[in-house]
Amino acid sequence: MSSNFKASLIGSFSDVTFAKCLAWLPVPELEGFLAIGHTTGRVLLTSVLGVTDSCHFNGREFISKHNRQCNTLAWGLVDPYMLAGGFDKHRSEHGLAVWDIGKPSAEFSKPIVEAAFSDTVSSVAWFNNSRTLVAGVNNKQLKLYDLKGKLCNL
Repeated sequence: MSSNFKASLIGSFSDVTFAKCLAWLPVPELEGFLAIGHTTGRVLLTSVLGVTDSCHFNGREFISKHNRQCNTLAWGLVDPYMLAGGFDKHRSEHGLAVWDIGKPSAEFSKPIVEAAFSDTVSSVAWFNNSRTLVAGVNNKQLKLYDLKGKLCNL
């Protein structure tokens, strides 16, 4: 840091064994809430600031059917409770999954969208002011996905 800026530790979380990537939930009321992707394919939803009382999704996990790493995560910009995840290639699974965590907990455990079958997705990002998602696929392609019909229930 420079003489004009300083950094202070405001929170921590120690259960991050095999963590590969993370994404900060862009909702001011839930500041400090993260999605953490692991090398085992596990995606954990948790808070590093202890703001968990009103979160029906705190502590929830999404687990890949096969052991493959989660490469990237991104929360939606228009629908901030939509979470996109990119995974390593597996011959019988999709490399891209999108979950709507605004749904009741029994309903959001399965992705609302799966794409990039048998592909590696190394990066994902949401376009501003739309429900369009771009994914870096197989280290050689950018694929765009329109999720207009997949609205968050909040």
